[in-house]
Amino acid sequence: MITLEQIQKELLRYKYKPNTTITARSHYSWDQSFELVITAYVPDIKSSVDSKLHSVEVIRYEDFFNAKSFEDRLLSYVQNLIHRFEYHEFKEWFQYDSECVYNPHPELS
Repeated sequence: MITLEQIQKELLRYKYKPNTTITARSHYSWDQSFELVITAYVPDIKSSVDSKLHSVEVIRYEDFFNAKSFEDRLLSYVQNLIHRFEYHEFKEWFQYDSECVYNPHPELS
């Protein structure tokens, strides 16, 4: 069985953008899963201050049982999480005539 320590060790091999980390931690309420976490410090769209952002994916350990390669499976999860994170950032920053086109936070407008 794959352990959290093995996952954390493998994630140390990953690098992404400056001021961005990719980590794993225990899931707070279910010991059969872990949380894959991207943490990034990025410019806030409304100010010049950097904001700390997180994107989290809860993954079951059993998802690795039938994987041909633990490393390949983890890479796939990391890539998907980065894609989801960047797509959200695109929606937040993309503008037309200085107006946000795809506001991912309409409740904050």
